[in-house]
Amino acid sequence: MLHILALPRLDAATAERIAAGDDVLLQRGTVWALLPGHQDQHHLAALVAKSCRLHVLSDWLAVNGLTDKTLFEPLQVIDYPEWIELTIRNQVIQTWR
Repeated sequence: MLHILALPRLDAATAERIAAGDDVLLQRGTVWALLPGHQDQHHLAALVAKSCRLHVLSDWLAVNGLTDKTLFEPLQVIDYPEWIELTIRNQVIQTWR
C-alpha cells in the first residue's frame, strides 16, 4: 500500500495506521520531520522499524530549501516518473490530509 502523507505534521495516530512494509510518500509539513532533531522524527523511525519505505519528491525538498544530504535515513528521493512507478506498484493508495 502507498500512503501519501500530505498533513501539516506527522502524528502518532497516522504512523500507527501504516502497516509494515508499506510505501510512504512525504509531502507538505511531513517533510520537516526529515530534519535531524525534529520533534516528529521518532514517528519516521517507527515506520522504518516496521520496514516501511520512505520517499520524498525532490521538488518538495527544493520548495522547502532542504537537501537530501542532511536528512533522515533511509530515505529515497524520487522524481515524478518514480512517483508514477510507486502508484503502479501499489494497487491501494491512501492519502492522509
